[in-house]
Amino acid sequence: MRRLSYRSVRPDDYPVMAAWYRDPRVMAPVGFPEGISKTTDQIAATVARDMARPGAGWDIILLDDRPIGEFIYSMKTSDALTFDITIGDFSCQQNGFGSQVLREHLPIVARAQARNMW
Repeated sequence: MRRLSYRSVRPDDYPVMAAWYRDPRVMAPVGFPEGISKTTDQIAATVARDMARPGAGWDIILLDDRPIGEFIYSMKTSDALTFDITIGDFSCQQNGFGSQVLREHLPIVARAQARNMW
């Protein structure tokens, strides 16, 4: 299993994220067969809006310090966390990284958010 790491999204991630969203191979499985065209300004506004909500976070998934995806989460109650995982680097899909995020990162985020929220 290759080592993943995680960090909060930063403005220098927005161009990479925009490329992921434009890629139909990445977005077709979630209902956007043509991809999604978003500017870096639109991504910045979405991240700012989401991060302003209590209990919300937006992390970048790194493989060997290279961004390969995103993990977006939000606490709904003390025992309910919603999340979205996107492996945006198509060459990294179908390699078990999403499952690895669920095993490694989701429990850490859920515990930390539950402590902070309630």
